[in-house]
Amino acid sequence: MMIRSDTGLVRRAAALCVMVATGVCAAQADRFVREASEPPPNVRDDRRSDLVLLPALAQLDAPPGAVESLRRARMIAADDPSFAAAATWAQSAAAKGVLEALATVTDERRPRRAFAFAQGYGVEAATPELAEAGLYTDLGSQGLLALAEFGYRAEGLDRLTVLVHIEATRRAAAGEVAEAIELLTQYVVFERQLVDRAFMVEQLTALRRIIEALERIRDVAYVDFEGDRRLAPSQIPDLVSALENEDGFLRTNRISFPFGDRLLAEQLVERVYGDSESVDRARFGTVMAELETYGRPLRLFGQAGAWASRSGSQATRTEVLNELDFVLGDYEAMWALEDPFHPQVLDGFYADTADVNRHAAALSVLPNGRLLFAMKHRLRVEIAGTRSCLAVVGYAMANNGFPPTLAACRPRFIDVLEGDAMSPTRTAVRLPPLGYIASTTARRSEPPAGWPHVMSVAVGGESFVVEVPDSEFVLYSVGIDGQDNSATRVTGTPFGREGTDYVIWPPAMSLERGRE
Repeated sequence: MMIRSDTGLVRRAAALCVMVATGVCAAQADRFVREASEPPPNVRDDRRSDLVLLPALAQLDAPPGAVESLRRARMIAADDPSFAAAATWAQSAAAKGVLEALATVTDERRPRRAFAFAQGYGVEAATPELAEAGLYTDLGSQGLLALAEFGYRAEGLDRLTVLVHIEATRRAAAGEVAEAIELLTQYVVFERQLVDRAFMVEQLTALRRIIEALERIRDVAYVDFEGDRRLAPSQIPDLVSALENEDGFLRTNRISFPFGDRLLAEQLVERVYGDSESVDRARFGTVMAELETYGRPLRLFGQAGAWASRSGSQATRTEVLNELDFVLGDYEAMWALEDPFHPQVLDGFYADTADVNRHAAALSVLPNGRLLFAMKHRLRVEIAGTRSCLAVVGYAMANNGFPPTLAACRPRFIDVLEGDAMSPTRTAVRLPPLGYIASTTARRSEPPAGWPHVMSVAVGGESFVVEVPDSEFVLYSVGIDGQDNSATRVTGTPFGREGTDYVIWPPAMSLERGRE
């Protein structure tokens, strides 16, 4: 029996009642919801990953309390006393069913034939079984996209994330290191489907999960490289090619800016303006208060009055929609720029100066699009870094020494070396390489002067010093300041402080685990 909160049970019971009341369902699924719920072109029901994976997740019990958080599931080591219970849960029949479903929906990686996560929005888009399990997007009693609570993520896919990380740890500890990396790669491929969802919040969450899984791939390889080295050099090329970017399934160059937030804002404008140019005072107060107090109904009436008093300062309907066009049009134009240091990007976004208070119906519900830009650039670094790390590991094990340069890993272990997407010193056709530091190489058996390499590390809210021995190497990105600091001061994110680089290997999470 799955563990669910009382609030969740009440919400799901209400959802089932709504599903029976077909008239209410029809009212909820207005044209904005229907357009947001339109599945991707040419996606048949038998190629919908949500119809395969979510029913399997509905049968999966909650993980043991010791690993119920996503962070704990990623960080727990196989020799932790709490891990045995987690591994048992990950080997249950229901968990195996989920992992089989994950394998099914990620097996085909040719983009035009691959699965897609195409569940619509609102309770009417879910089967009664999925609605009862909370595996749908709740739009509230008014069917507002701005009130979306993505239950399929919180009640389902977050549980999948925990399962994948626990099972990867179990496999790696059992000596199945390549299989652990393959499982994490399956998860990356699945979350890439979620990157194509309609809303910024959905895309941002999927990008974060992919980045976390890519770091975890490096972590699994790192633990093995520091230990028994059960990952064979012959297994590396397939693991690297599975993470190919531009010509593979990940295709960061084909990620579109989400279209759903425009619908979300336009729906809200229609609700509070109707066909009039002036905002409806009563509706504006009630609807905007519901957005602010959702889940806290006792505050609704007080906030409704406060919002109604601000209705007189609102722009006209035409002005609000025009401002929405400016904000989202600017985001969409910037999205095509692959350079985080492009002059247009450095000049800032139109949203930074837009008057949210006067255009509240449209702009107050938009997430910060700048976060998406940052995560997209980081993803490119993560993919390039993870592929390069695996290639260096393969070379080192095959040659009993590190490659003198990253290019020496080609073509045996990697076909294409992607550069550092955070570097400002680029040309129209080429990115500078990622930073690479190694001591002993296949051509030099003794470490040079200056080893061990000393790094000041800031990660997980802590700062500490790490001495990288000559049995290791360092791979890094220049990070947000665009300056190569030779990995002497590093962080676990490319968006750290100025004067720091972003460490890719050793993985930041591995260094942090070593501190716990």
